Amino acid sequence: MYKNVYAINADGFLAEVYLIGFDKKGNPVDPLPELYTMEDPPPGLYRARWVEGGWAEDMTEEEIWEISNQPQEPCMGTRLDVIENVVLDMLE
Repeated sequence: MYKNVYAINADGFLAEVYLIGFDKKGNPVDPLPELYTMEDPPPGLYRARWVEGGWAEDMTEEEIWEISNQPQEPCMGTRLDVIENVVLDMLE
């Protein structure tokens, strides 16, 4: 059986994810990182940090707001619509 193993750096941040094999007794067949957990980080964390035995959000609400509210590039469909409207206006 294989399980995700999350390597954590000295500051508690997620460093790397490994897929480690385990035998029938639950012993790893591959070496484990020095600092690790097998608990999946919950979805939606912007900067996951392992704190006191659990995953926590390390970004402030201000940092998350800045990331979430950056100007977005228009999608391809919107860009094509604008070009189409410009061409149609030129033909009139």
